[in-house]
Amino acid sequence: MKEWFNRLKVSQKLALICVFFVMPDSLMLYFFITGINANIRFAKLEKMGNEYQRPLEELLELIPQHGALAAAPAADDPVWRERLAAKQAQIDAAFSELRAVDERLGGALQFTPEGLAKHKRAHYDARTVRGEWWALRDHLGQLPPEVCAERHLHLVADLRTMISHAGDMSNLILDPQLDSYYLVDVTLLALPQTQDRLAAVMTLGGATLLRQTVSPPERQQLATDATLLKEDDLDRITDSLHTSLNANPDFYGGSASLQARVPPAFKAYAEAANDFIRLTSHLVSAEKTDLAAEDYLAAGEKAREASFNLWRIADEELDGLLQRRIEYYQHRRERSLMVAALAALAAITLVTFITRSISGPLHRQAAELNAANAALRGEIADRKQAEEALAQMHKRLMETSRLAGMAEVATGVLHNVGNVLNSVSVSVTLVGGQLRQSEIANLRRATKMLREKNGRLSEYLTTDPKGKLLPEYLGAAADQLAEEQAQMVAEMDSVSKHIEHIKEIVTMQQSYAMVSGAFENLPVASLVEDALQMNAAAFERHRVRVIREIAPDVPTVCVDRHKVLQILINLFSNAKYAMEARNQPEKVLLIRVERAAPARVRISVRDNGIGIAPDHLMKIFNHGFTTKKNGHGFGLHSGANAAREIGGSLTAQSEGVGQGASFILELPATTPKAAGLTAQGKS
Repeated sequence: MKEWFNRLKVSQKLALICVFFVMPDSLMLYFFITGINANIRFAKLEKMGNEYQRPLEELLELIPQHGALAAAPAADDPVWRERLAAKQAQIDAAFSELRAVDERLGGALQFTPEGLAKHKRAHYDARTVRGEWWALRDHLGQLPPEVCAERHLHLVADLRTMISHAGDMSNLILDPQLDSYYLVDVTLLALPQTQDRLAAVMTLGGATLLRQTVSPPERQQLATDATLLKEDDLDRITDSLHTSLNANPDFYGGSASLQARVPPAFKAYAEAANDFIRLTSHLVSAEKTDLAAEDYLAAGEKAREASFNLWRIADEELDGLLQRRIEYYQHRRERSLMVAALAALAAITLVTFITRSISGPLHRQAAELNAANAALRGEIADRKQAEEALAQMHKRLMETSRLAGMAEVATGVLHNVGNVLNSVSVSVTLVGGQLRQSEIANLRRATKMLREKNGRLSEYLTTDPKGKLLPEYLGAAADQLAEEQAQMVAEMDSVSKHIEHIKEIVTMQQSYAMVSGAFENLPVASLVEDALQMNAAAFERHRVRVIREIAPDVPTVCVDRHKVLQILINLFSNAKYAMEARNQPEKVLLIRVERAAPARVRISVRDNGIGIAPDHLMKIFNHGFTTKKNGHGFGLHSGANAAREIGGSLTAQSEGVGQGASFILELPATTPKAAGLTAQGKS
């Protein structure tokens, strides 16, 4: 392998190195694009379910209307026959539309014999339901009224089950966004349920009004249905639509048509439903009523028509939300691929430039060596001069190689030092602000006043109004200067620690081959304090109160210092953002250090921030998972990996949203064997 690598040209070696560096980014891009494609497929499947539901919903509207016409037969009435034939034609057209949709989307939504049988719904395919309708239509005049009504109800139940199957198989019930999720609840579940219930209540209430008598079981059933229409249907639709409308502006800029079209349609439905519920409640409570069956059925039909109009508008808006989501992910995918292509082009350009900048001088030096060798072979007398020229060239090559290595180390040092200098800049800014606002200038003026009164200082301090104030002012100024001195000393201590960290970085970069991954026996309290100090400015800026609970019997830990600091700094930063997101008056960060087991030490970081949802606890350490608006999902994932690399573990606990969160970092305690090995390594 080494011989093969040595035979490669410089350009080939650089290209190979570039490929190895690009591979992780390419893998990340692959997973990122795969996730986007999965989201697009998810939304497209939802649109399929929405499209499949439309003819089913139309049939859900038409079948009860046909049943109402069939329940009042008037074979000798041409108007009745004409209305019945028109309604049957509408139902036939709806079934034709259902067949066309089923041919296009039935396979994807598992409306196949295998898919339906798998979910124990073998009876509920489009062909079977259409056959039931044909049988009912062709033998309508031969069926008793009870059988006719039962078959209409059976058809409605089949349609409801098909709607449920379409929702289950198209992921509509699993919609991930708040506005579309609650809109799906309205179109897929709540409105079909209330439409079915309205038809049943109209049938029962109309029959009782035609008889002018209400039996106790019928009265009880009507009372139950009226309550369900109000509490289980209308209130649910109200809550779901309000939630959807309120949440909509938070997703992709919101939908103006959703905000404009849904509220008027819902208002019309709510008014019609409340009127029908009121008439039904009156029918239940009144011993005798003058309510006409025609008026009652007209109110019920008005409520049903309003519900179907609301369904059509909500369905169109849901389709628009899903299309907007698909377009958002498609644009994001295109933008990501474009950025990746530009990055690849930049990498190729950089490799080409570096190759030429290195190979050009090397080619020229090789030409000089060849000329020198030719001169040596041709001129024995000039051998010594040629050897000196060759040695000089070799020296230049070695110097070039040394400078290249120094440049590489310097790049690493500058990158890591830059991160620490951010914190140094914050401390220096704070000290500079304190110096600019210091009382030194005022103290100098007070001193000048005292010098001017030299010779009669006692009289000035006891009788002059300004002089009387000077002692009190000098005491206050001294206290203020002492406080400023303490603050600046603290900031200078912080700067000193950061400078020490910079020295450690430089030392580490100079001897990276020996230091990388080095384990030390370290006190846990000092690690915690170092990490807190690096976040001190941010905690003070956000008014975070830090509580430390450190048990006295905690042993030292055998760890890689920099990996532990990386984990703790990330946990403290996350806690600060979580408490800031909850926006409460008091922000408290509790840090508890204790012995977890004979050979383990536990560091608990507890905040009173926004908390973690239960379904997020299992995913919070996954690569790319984040709940921050501008997060990347790398910090906790890399922290958990770093903890495992040093023999520890990182876990999370939370009682839910708004309850805060705890992150537990367990580290291996120093054992006698580990202490001996570490001591040998230091010696």
